[in-house]
Order: sequence, then structure tokens, then C-alpha cells
Amino acid sequence: MFRVLFFCLLALSAAAQTPITPDDQALYGIICRGSGRSLDISHAATTGGAPAVQWEFTHALSQQWRLVLVREGGEYYRLEAKHSGLCLTL
Repeated sequence: MFRVLFFCLLALSAAAQTPITPDDQALYGIICRGSGRSLDISHAATTGGAPAVQWEFTHALSQQWRLVLVREGGEYYRLEAKHSGLCLTL
């Protein structure tokens, strides 16, 4: 299953946002509301340290992400790229 999430880089009030409960088996495309572009890994690189960029959404494997719970019962998730299995580091 593939889903698209829209994110905004501007601060939004908590009341305006409905929390999501990610499905760790689903794949997500992460789209910026401001630009309409998706989170992508430059040149679909599969090595650590590759730049994350915004790119036109094409359903490429480097634009598909899993939201994986960091710790059972926790509230933090890591973004894992489908094409490489590597996690996004900010």
C-alpha cells in the first residue's frame, strides 16, 4: 500500500493537525505543501551520506518511505528509504 503525506515547513498549531498513526508495513511519499515536491534521495544513491532533496513526485523507489516505530510504545518514528533500507538523518 502506498500513501502520500503532505508536510509543511511552517509551524502549524497543534489543534489544526490531526495526528496520524503510521502503518509500518505501508510506504509513504512525503510531499512538502509549500513546493508540492517530494522528499527524495539525490540520484537514488544507496550509500550513507547522500543528500536528501525535493524533487517532482514520480513514485520512484527513492521517494518511498516507511515510518518505523523506534521503540515499542514510543511516539518516535524513523524514515526508512525503500530503495536502500537506510534511514534519513537530519
